[in-house]
Amino acid sequence: MTIPKDAVGPITIEAKLNYRKFSNYLTRFAFAGVAKTGQAGISFDSREYSFDSKPVPNIPIVTVAKTSVQVALGETNWTPTIKKADRERWNDWGIGMLLQGDIRGAEYAFHRVTEAEPGYADGWLNIGRALIQEGETDAARPYVERPATPARPRTRGVFPRHDTKSGGRLRWRCKNLRATIAQYRAIASC
Repeated sequence: MTIPKDAVGPITIEAKLNYRKFSNYLTRFAFAGVAKTGQAGISFDSREYSFDSKPVPNIPIVTVAKTSVQVALGETNWTPTIKKADRERWNDWGIGMLLQGDIRGAEYAFHRVTEAEPGYADGWLNIGRALIQEGETDAARPYVERPATPARPRTRGVFPRHDTKSGGRLRWRCKNLRATIAQYRAIASC
C-alpha cells in the first residue's frame, strides 16, 4: 500500500470480506448472454458471447467480516529485538548462512545468539567456527575458549595443542587418522 508523502496521521485502514453468490459476469451471462457464431461441442465451446440490454437482477453483496485499524505516521525506529526464545532461530539461521558460504552473515547471526542468551556456549563456539572458516584463527580463539567449562566440554578439540603455523590441526588430524587406521586394522584382521 502506498501512503502519500504529505499524508497526516493517524490514517485508518479498513478491510472488508464481501460475498456474492454469483459473480457479476456469470449473472450477466445467465440472463443476457447471446452467443455469437463459433463451434461448440461436449468438451469445448469456442463461441464468443456478448450481452444484450436485457435487465439483469441485482445479486446482493453480503459483508461477511470487516475490521479497521488506525496507524500513526511519523519517524520509525526499526531495531531488532533479541529475545531468549529466539536463540535457536538465530543459531539455525547462522548455521544455514555458514553452510552457504556467507561467513559474515553467519557471524552476525551468531552474535545475535550470544545477545539472546550469553550463557549459551554454542553461540560463542559458532562465532569461532565462522572466524576459523574465514581463516581468522587468532581472532577465533577467545570465542572458542570462552564457553569451555566442565559443564560444557563440547568446545574441547577445536584448538587441540596448537602449533604456531597450522593452529595444531595437522598434528590433531594425524593423531585421529592413526587411531582410525588402528581401528580399521583391528576390524580387518577378524
